[in-house]
Amino acid sequence: THTHTHTTRRAAKLTLHLAISISAITRAHSQTTNRSYIVRFPDLLFWLEPGVISFVYAQSSFALRLQHRQKQTHKPTHTTHHIMPQQQQSICRWGHRAPLKATAKINFSQGRLALGAGNDAARDVLKELTRARGELLASMCSLSTPVDTIDGSFLSYLGLLKGIGSYKPKSGAPAAQAPPPQATETSEASADAASSDPPQPATSSSSSSSSSRMKSAVVYKWTDNVTGKTSVVSDVDFEEAMMYINIALWHMKHASKLALGDIDSEDLQKGIYKSLQTAAGIFALLEQKKSQLPYYPNSDLDERMITVQRMQALAEAQEVTVERARQKQHKPELLAGLARDTYEKFEEAEATVSSVDASFVASYKTYLQFKKVFYQAYALCYTGVCLFAQEKCGDSVKALQQAKEMLSKAAVLAKQYSSWPIKNNLRYHTSCGFDPRAHRIFQSLSQDITTALDKSERENGFIYFHKIPATDIEPLPGQGLVKATPYAEPSLSPLWSEAEFHLNKIPLKGEVYSADKASDDDAPISETPDEEVKKPTVHNEAFCVVS
Repeated sequence: THTHTHTTRRAAKLTLHLAISISAITRAHSQTTNRSYIVRFPDLLFWLEPGVISFVYAQSSFALRLQHRQKQTHKPTHTTHHIMPQQQQSICRWGHRAPLKATAKINFSQGRLALGAGNDAARDVLKELTRARGELLASMCSLSTPVDTIDGSFLSYLGLLKGIGSYKPKSGAPAAQAPPPQATETSEASADAASSDPPQPATSSSSSSSSSRMKSAVVYKWTDNVTGKTSVVSDVDFEEAMMYINIALWHMKHASKLALGDIDSEDLQKGIYKSLQTAAGIFALLEQKKSQLPYYPNSDLDERMITVQRMQALAEAQEVTVERARQKQHKPELLAGLARDTYEKFEEAEATVSSVDASFVASYKTYLQFKKVFYQAYALCYTGVCLFAQEKCGDSVKALQQAKEMLSKAAVLAKQYSSWPIKNNLRYHTSCGFDPRAHRIFQSLSQDITTALDKSERENGFIYFHKIPATDIEPLPGQGLVKATPYAEPSLSPLWSEAEFHLNKIPLKGEVYSADKASDDDAPISETPDEEVKKPTVHNEAFCVVS
């Protein structure tokens, strides 16, 4: 009995030591390195082949759990800086998201524009405009609102708004003229006070039409994500552009919201992909309409910012394609091509935003630089894998060495991006303190590079003996699959067919005090509740980009 007990204790102790050794091996090296290991004990020697490691590790899991329970009663007092699995599960910042733009409440049924309503149909149009705008803004407060609901409300409001800008007086109706639209930019805190100050002309054009009095009858207020200020503009085209930008931002944030679900669901992946494509299509439409839009440099309406955000949406949609291809274990040639195309999209976006005032877009530019360098490393990694399969071992080693160097640069840029403070009280991103090296996408690529480089160097040292080239290896050609979804302008609402306005009865701002007061030009900005997801599920790290 004593001998049996002694043997059992010795076996248990041996199992515990073996489990600890196997745990150390698997932490230091991937099981796919195809290496053998020697495990030494005071009186025993084990030779473990790759296939045995997994078996022994599984058999010793009980001993590891036992050791974990024992250590719980003796927790260390010092703070560890290692990246733990619990931290990995809480990471959900992988993309740059601007906040939804805030605006002031508008009642079209009262004020200067309402004085020009010539019949009941015109008054019904103004009531419907007020209702449609409020309904749209309310539905955008939640990122979980169905896309069809958002798009339906948006197109309904834009179809009604279109009538203000395109209204032509009925035959025989008296015409009226008004000066060009006026605009001011103020800080958000002083928007109310500044809106009563004499506004400055937004353009130098002196031409005006009979319908311009109608277009400039309502004052529109919107926050600007680039400057952090509030723009106050009497121009219906400005309102239309701001709504387009806001709906595009909503689609990008909606994609982030979807990423917090069961990311293995193909329908969910398609939803993320389509939302980003739709956002890109809306920004593309704004690019086409730039000649019709008011232009303010270094602002949300700067055509460079609109172009950059279109590129960003397309590049992030391509990221979904890249990650799905990796999960489905597609050929390295495809992965390298997709990553190359993604890298080039972010590179083009970075080059465009570089011409904008750096004081406004510094953190945004850093984000684009990070993504550019990261996907350059991604493309080089799988280019190296392809070269190894072609028995070009020296070129493979060089490409993988470049990938490793690029990934190190990406880590520095990502850390710099995450350290940017929140600017102008606007939540450009919520990644402060986020270590991107803990994200699953980053860790997966890092592991792939390490594994492939180790294998190429080992085989080159034992079999091929190829010379490692001094010049850099070019990644495989890009393969772009993602395209923006065309977004068509809504047609004019049929409610305008019977509406009649007397333009000569619409006063200019400042002409009639009672009309100005009824227009509520001093209405404060109402912040749009910017829904933020606090915690992801354990399955969604790959695509989670909420910020």
